[in-house]
Amino acid sequence: MRLSRATEDADGDVLNAGTDLVLTLFGVMTCLFTCVAGKELTTRKQLHKISSATSSFEQDLKAEQERHKALQQQHALAVRELEAATSKIATLQRENDRLKNSEEKLLVQVRKREESETDENQVRLDLVDIRGDLNRVAILVDRSTSMLRHGKYTAADGVPKERIGQSKEDPAKWDDVRRVVKDWINYLPMRESVLVMFSGKVSVFPKDRSWRVMTPENRDAAIRDLYADENYPSGATDTLEALKTAFRYPGLETIILFTDGRPDVDGKTSAEFMVEIHSFVATENAARQSKGGRLVTINTVALGEFDVRQSDDPEGDLPMLSFLIKLAEDTKGAFTARRPLPQKSTSLDSQQIQRSRLPLRKTSP
Repeated sequence: MRLSRATEDADGDVLNAGTDLVLTLFGVMTCLFTCVAGKELTTRKQLHKISSATSSFEQDLKAEQERHKALQQQHALAVRELEAATSKIATLQRENDRLKNSEEKLLVQVRKREESETDENQVRLDLVDIRGDLNRVAILVDRSTSMLRHGKYTAADGVPKERIGQSKEDPAKWDDVRRVVKDWINYLPMRESVLVMFSGKVSVFPKDRSWRVMTPENRDAAIRDLYADENYPSGATDTLEALKTAFRYPGLETIILFTDGRPDVDGKTSAEFMVEIHSFVATENAARQSKGGRLVTINTVALGEFDVRQSDDPEGDLPMLSFLIKLAEDTKGAFTARRPLPQKSTSLDSQQIQRSRLPLRKTSP
């Protein structure tokens, strides 16, 4: 029995020991399983992360490939645009070279034209012997009754005896005067001008008393004013008032006076009137020069029968020319004598304009 009990005890111990071992092994296995499961979970998470990262990388790679493709397309487009721009630049360069050559040719033509115009202007100035600056010019035209006179009546004209020796009135003379003034308005290189028509009264054109810029259109306008009906000759010759009117214009540089004889107004002799005119002009120019300005140059143009002495003048045979010559010389201007033109002639030439070199005769006081 003792043996049997001992055996049982031994078996029990063995059984316990086995149980413990099994439990231990189970614990170890459980631990190992847990570890393996944990590692597997971790590995799965890592794999998931790797898979996600791989998927994201693939998406990024695909997007980058698409961007690269787009860049390649843009690059190809830019290359084509660059080639087109290069071609256009080459075309523009050729056009620029052509225009440059054309510009140089045009500049040469312009210079030649300017030289030609300068030469032509100088010829015109030499032709009419104008002196003084032509930026602002006053053109004074005598429209007195004497501008219609042409010659004297003779017995051959079949007029009464009392009219023999009297001056004829010929409208053709006034037409001739206007043609002369018209040519000068057309050809003189004036920048600005004013037209002063005078007899016993004075009229100015433009009527607002402004300077007229001498464009081709304004030259035509000045000629229309010259031919206006209101400017048909009549009355006396108030040269002094015409000069006073001209001197009132600001910036006046030069005067061109067209007339056929001595100044005259009621109540004064021609000699007295001429002395008064010389005094006025001298005083005005002296005043201008005292203020640092320049004197106004007066060019005088004798028209028609300018060298005919008026024997019927109560003052004697005082020549018409002396007054005009002195007026020009005193102001550093030029005196020009102009013969009547044939009816059909309308242009200036060296045979139609005569420069007088007659000796200056002093006017009587």
